[in-house]
Amino acid sequence: MPHKFDDSNDDLYRIREHDSFNSITVPHQSLMATSSSSNISTKVEELIPPIDIKDIILNLKVKYNYPEIYKFIEELKSPNNEMKVNNRILSVSQLYTLHILNDLIDMSNQTIRKIYRPTLFIRKNDAFGPFNHYYLLKLFDIEYECPNKDNFPKVWKVTVDTNVIANVLQLSTATNFPTEANSNAIENDTTTLIGTLRAICENINTIDHLRSITKDDWDKLNKITHVVKQLIRDYMQINSVLGSFNQSSDPYKESTATLLDDIHRIRRYFYYVIKKLDLIPYLSRQAVDLAINEVRKTYDDDGNILINIQNYLRTFCLKNKVEDQLLYEQNKRQWIDEIRQLKRDKTSSDQETEQCRIQLERLQRDLKTTEKRTGNIIRREAALIKTSTEGLSRSQGADNIIYQKEKNKAIKFLEKGQKELAQQTERYVILIAKASSIKKNIECLEKLMELKLEEQHKR
Repeated sequence: MPHKFDDSNDDLYRIREHDSFNSITVPHQSLMATSSSSNISTKVEELIPPIDIKDIILNLKVKYNYPEIYKFIEELKSPNNEMKVNNRILSVSQLYTLHILNDLIDMSNQTIRKIYRPTLFIRKNDAFGPFNHYYLLKLFDIEYECPNKDNFPKVWKVTVDTNVIANVLQLSTATNFPTEANSNAIENDTTTLIGTLRAICENINTIDHLRSITKDDWDKLNKITHVVKQLIRDYMQINSVLGSFNQSSDPYKESTATLLDDIHRIRRYFYYVIKKLDLIPYLSRQAVDLAINEVRKTYDDDGNILINIQNYLRTFCLKNKVEDQLLYEQNKRQWIDEIRQLKRDKTSSDQETEQCRIQLERLQRDLKTTEKRTGNIIRREAALIKTSTEGLSRSQGADNIIYQKEKNKAIKFLEKGQKELAQQTERYVILIAKASSIKKNIECLEKLMELKLEEQHKR
């Protein structure tokens, strides 16, 4: 069973001295169902000699038709200077393949061995309930095959010299192979479970009864040990939520930020497996900025909260790798240019903010004058109505009509002034927050410029 992906746990990966793959650090336990302990691998190797695969095809089967996904897959396929093995520059997907397939893969119990799919699906259960996780988050699936559609050997593995060919199967051409969750559900036939239950439990004859059984009824089943009871309950809880992974709707239709976030999570998973996690920031800046923009569409912000959240999250978008002196000097030159541009932006923002403040004060004065004028018209109209008798004269009726028109006009003018003032106030608050954000960015870059790289390396 694969390890649960945990960025903070670096003990999952160890270098094995007897392995020729030490140069790229292999996982202690490969991420696939056929992986086993070293003792079992040794027994398999004694019975069936393993064969080293020289060439292997990696198929990336896309589930959703989004350009962001295809762009990410091209990133995984492209050669990366950080991924060097035996003087070969590999891509992330190639190095990933060399990692997870380095242990012996035993397919001797299969007659047809044309496709191999690593187990990337976790199913666990504890006191808090079931836990299900798919490392690739259903964005795409991966599978391996031999060139020319040949069968895999009964027992095989890859080496550091294995050539990995990555293919992308488009949405329209991808074959609907069963996923890990579906295949497990098919293999665990409910009739087999019913047969087992009937043999050990005389009072439980159906799955529905098993699902709805109460704690008191569990306690009455004396023929079943506590361990067996817990195993059965864990099985029911885990399989009851498998349907949640068979998504019929598009989870990214309403939010591109969610898509970019999931892509970055998968990116971190790949880099975690190949032991290059220091090259990837915790968060994607593009996903953070887009998420804030999406929230703004529905959240009535006062102009300051979301910007503060955005600035905070951006601190996690920086790479956590300690740079060398040459790269640091290159970045310093870039930071100098950024600081200059930010200072120009701040000057322009300050001027715009000052103009906005002047207009805001003018609108406030105009609104007070309009409110006073509208109040006078309403009072005069009220006084005219109060002094009038039932038999209004022609002049009094005409005055009343004039006052009515003036009042309506004044009220519309007042509402217009209130609306303009509200818009100008909102614009002023946003400009103040923008100026504050620019100032903080300048201060942050200036602090980076003052860092002593030697002291950071010592830490």
